[in-house]
Amino acid sequence: MIQVYIEYWKQYFNWSGRTTRKSFWWVFIMNLAIALTLILLYIVTTGAAVVLSFDFEGFNVATYIFGSLLILWSLATLIPTSNLGIRRVRDTGLSPWIWLLSPVSSILGGFNNFPAEIVSDILFLAFLGLALMPSKKGRISSRSQSQGSLIIAIGLIALVGFSVVNLPAKAEHIVQGLPQTNLVIKTNSDAKISLSGLTSESKQEVISAYKENGWKLSESGENLIKQIYSDNQQFVIDNQTYQTDVNGKVIAKVTSNIVTNITASDSASAPTIRSNIEGKNSDSVKIRTPFAKTKTVIVNQTIDVNEVVNQMDMVNGNSMPEDVSPQNQDTSTIKLTPLSFNLLSNGVVRKYRVGEKVGCNDFNAFGTDNIHHNKADPRFWIDFMGSDCQNVVTNIPLYLATCKKDSTKNPFCKLNSGACSTIQKMPRTYHHMSIFGGVAK
Repeated sequence: MIQVYIEYWKQYFNWSGRTTRKSFWWVFIMNLAIALTLILLYIVTTGAAVVLSFDFEGFNVATYIFGSLLILWSLATLIPTSNLGIRRVRDTGLSPWIWLLSPVSSILGGFNNFPAEIVSDILFLAFLGLALMPSKKGRISSRSQSQGSLIIAIGLIALVGFSVVNLPAKAEHIVQGLPQTNLVIKTNSDAKISLSGLTSESKQEVISAYKENGWKLSESGENLIKQIYSDNQQFVIDNQTYQTDVNGKVIAKVTSNIVTNITASDSASAPTIRSNIEGKNSDSVKIRTPFAKTKTVIVNQTIDVNEVVNQMDMVNGNSMPEDVSPQNQDTSTIKLTPLSFNLLSNGVVRKYRVGEKVGCNDFNAFGTDNIHHNKADPRFWIDFMGSDCQNVVTNIPLYLATCKKDSTKNPFCKLNSGACSTIQKMPRTYHHMSIFGGVAK
């Protein structure tokens, strides 16, 4: 047996001649035993669960060694095994072209199609059946070497070419056959207003007004919090983009027991939104999905209303002067513009009229006094609640689709005065909101 196997390697490039039935099957059994041994060592060194799930992070040095040996072994035996098959077919007295049943069988087996796989198995068994036939004496053509090399070339080129083209589909088929977990991303979104900077009396005034509209006071007593919509947000899971549904959820199928990358792509590009994924203050995390039917990932998001308002004021610039009258402001902290300086000097409060051009309707709520107050004045936050701007800011999908651009080179509000109103189909100019949410008549 050993001598037969040595002869198999010596005839690496021998496409002529014959191979007896006994020699063929001894080599077949030896190659099969070596391949199975390498596969067994490959699995044992890491564990069947890790190998079958393609969890590369769980591989150790021995796994890579035996895996590499298995690949090298398969490549090294490709040509001599093909030659062995041609010589065996020729020894049976049949045409060596029949050997092409072998690569055709391999090609059909790679189609990930049940009928094709059945035909592949039939062809492979047919070839093995031919290899069981006894030797038949006959004259060997003088062109057997060149003929054999041509047959091998045709078969291997077709096999390698198909394997390369079919590689992505094969990889996808393998992944689909691995254990799957339903990865559920559940978003909890809040809007936050910081009350720092307001006096105790002013805080109570703002808190009372907001509590009547569903806002809650944080444990620290420094922030107002309200749960808001979070549908249509984008999440990237292993390079695939998903959107949250009306319940703020994403459901994606991922391979079990591997490291999965999750990124809140929208909030990552909006500095006014803070994300916490699985307890980590980050817009992107890596988690290992378990061997379970479902894995739920909690994403808590908070939109900082103060930052959004400040950002829009910066974008609108001098088009939105604030109330800087002496009775309301500490003038030492005011950033003066020519218009605000004039207002301050004369103690005049700027009032807007309905229909007047405005940079942002962030103070047109029901009961407004038509003054764009400074953020340190509780009246600003009272006029803000129920304004066009507040309705956008406390709707994360709407905010992400529009106003987040203000932190980019193509700002939204700066290019569209009254932008918050426009996207809600409200008048772009200054107007009053009714207590029922529409434009006051």
